[in-house]
Amino acid sequence: MLSTEQQVEFSSHGTTCRGLFVRPVSDHPAPLIVLAHGLGGVYEMRLDAYARRFAEAGYAALTFDYRYFGRSDGHPRHLLVREQQQEDIEAAIAFGKTLPGVDGSKVVLWGTSLAGGHVIDVASRRSDLAASIIQAPFTDGLASASATSFVSKIGIGILWVANVMASLLGRPPVLVPLTGPPWWPAMMSKPDVVEGVFALLPHGSRLSGRLSRVHRRRGTKLGPHVAMSEEAEPFEIGRFVGSIILSSGTVLINGVSANFGLDIVFWRPGKNLAQVRSPMLVCACEGDSVAPPGPTLTYARRSDRCDLMVYPYGHFDIYVDEPFEVVIKDQLAFLARVVPTAIPSRAQAPVPSTPRTPDPL
Repeated sequence: MLSTEQQVEFSSHGTTCRGLFVRPVSDHPAPLIVLAHGLGGVYEMRLDAYARRFAEAGYAALTFDYRYFGRSDGHPRHLLVREQQQEDIEAAIAFGKTLPGVDGSKVVLWGTSLAGGHVIDVASRRSDLAASIIQAPFTDGLASASATSFVSKIGIGILWVANVMASLLGRPPVLVPLTGPPWWPAMMSKPDVVEGVFALLPHGSRLSGRLSRVHRRRGTKLGPHVAMSEEAEPFEIGRFVGSIILSSGTVLINGVSANFGLDIVFWRPGKNLAQVRSPMLVCACEGDSVAPPGPTLTYARRSDRCDLMVYPYGHFDIYVDEPFEVVIKDQLAFLARVVPTAIPSRAQAPVPSTPRTPDPL
């Protein structure tokens, strides 16, 4: 099905957030899917691909960057406050309902990784959502903290203390590296993380000079779509952690504010699955090194509103290639069942069979 897309912006508590709106070409109003990104990411890291695929199937899709991240406004950059990101999601829903060609009575919330936790929290508070989808979701802070190395835990703790001191002195936040090897004080430090994140970058992306030096020493495989450079840091706050400059010019700093390093430990959104009132599809990955699947499976199986699908993939696999095709096919099948669209969609191309475990409840 033909679709159109446009860059959009909306206000969230006085700060401008920017994103991408994709909708099918049709005279019929379409259900709206609002897509939210995970830890430290931006929508250009494959959420635009999901949005376009949903639009091809007859759904309008809105994806965006949280305030302080990506194309959105806000300083200091990469400040991560859980409540504020959920406010941005609420603002995106309200804005999305006003967009042309949208059926505002049928809104679906979609979240990946950390945004899986956001979606659970938001969906548990709202009664007007038609459905929700979460994939490789963050559901339990203690479980995710256990997935980081001991060295990373110590380093994050030190940076958290440094961030408190910086706040008392009126200085900008201290950033914790977003990704890094196990011996780094990084939020995600498993062996598959760095290459997994690089696989999500648009073609033509390049590392800053600081990040290039780090990965030259490590011998990191960047892939043919990512290059190293000697560029200075676009934002002063990224001088320690380094940055990635996407082909669009969007800057992805390799870090998030250290305040979140402690906040995440005590956040257990999976407990709120029991309060979700509309149907929810949970797509969990057995090999998830970032958001361990054990708690997710337990929480989902306790909820009578959840359909659970379990895949033999890692945390970053489901964004690209065959795993992406398998998971998006299941998500579209769920949508067709619980939030059908009046717009006839094009036939889906056959997808190679891959083992997965349906666990609808």
